[in-house]
Amino acid sequence: MNIGRKIAERRKALQLTQNELAERVGVSFQAVSSWEREEYAPDIEKLPRLARALGTSVAFLLEEQSAEEQPGEGRIIKELPAERRSAKELPAERRFAKELPVKAQAAGGQSAEKQAAEELPVKSMERRTGREQSMEEQETGTWRPKERMFSERNMYTFVRSAAVARNLSQTMRALPLMKKYHAGQIRKGKEKIPYIIHPLMMACHCLALGLSDDEILATALLHDVCEDCHVTPDELPVTDSVKKSLDRLTFVVLDGETKEQAKARYFAAIPGDRVATIVKVIDRCNNISTMAVSFPKKKIMEYIEETEQYVMPLLVIMKNTYPECYNAAFLLKYQMRGILESLKGMLAMEQTAM
Repeated sequence: MNIGRKIAERRKALQLTQNELAERVGVSFQAVSSWEREEYAPDIEKLPRLARALGTSVAFLLEEQSAEEQPGEGRIIKELPAERRSAKELPAERRFAKELPVKAQAAGGQSAEKQAAEELPVKSMERRTGREQSMEEQETGTWRPKERMFSERNMYTFVRSAAVARNLSQTMRALPLMKKYHAGQIRKGKEKIPYIIHPLMMACHCLALGLSDDEILATALLHDVCEDCHVTPDELPVTDSVKKSLDRLTFVVLDGETKEQAKARYFAAIPGDRVATIVKVIDRCNNISTMAVSFPKKKIMEYIEETEQYVMPLLVIMKNTYPECYNAAFLLKYQMRGILESLKGMLAMEQTAM
């Protein structure tokens, strides 16, 4: 089922007019009408608010499923009148409204139902269950860090919808290529996470930072394909500029080189390419964000040193050479520096305690 029909069916199931839905989303009723007639698709930035207004998820709106096939909040129940349904069967916005305390109804003059509908969580990146800890964690009071923070299926849908909305041809080519070449590959760690989690996370990170350039996203999605899947950039059906960026991001040790010499040469070549610089920084930001879970202590220490020696200078280049990336560079530096200093502090405390 296409997104326009899903919007129309959900709106009618909630007994909303096009005007009322438009007010909740912050658009004109003509925009809602054009979405439902499928003359235009909603902008990616409006999808979370639209999903909240309809009491469903971004993933449901974008996936090619009928409303009746979608489990959970996306399902539309038509068989029984509302008063005869169990609480579990009620649409999410009605169910959550019933659970709100009575005093919430008076807040801001809003009804509990309206407030609940506006505050529904949008599961565009990860489907949360009611249990965030295992029974073992609850009983022992210990934490078990998660290697899998987001759903690859939802991230794939999110990136694809952004590419469609912006007409990003290279990104649309890169998505199935990434999926094909990394098929069966697993990330390091105990949970055996599909490798595509990493490039998809990078693409989502780019979009969240406002880096929605077609070549940046395509390069982020394909950045490990040549190095890990024995494919040359020239074999990929992407633009020459994307091929050049991928070539700079592919690490190889040449004959007669040590690994350290190859690493120095590799990082020295990256600043000559805007896209490669941005993608490498985001690549490392993603890797250090999860290395405490998947890396042994020695590897963490080596990675910290390598990041400070080679990658943090790329952030300075990104900020000073590409003014349009200044805000993104600041946020990346804040995240990376926070992670590095936290890990260094924990390692230092561990050494002191020994």
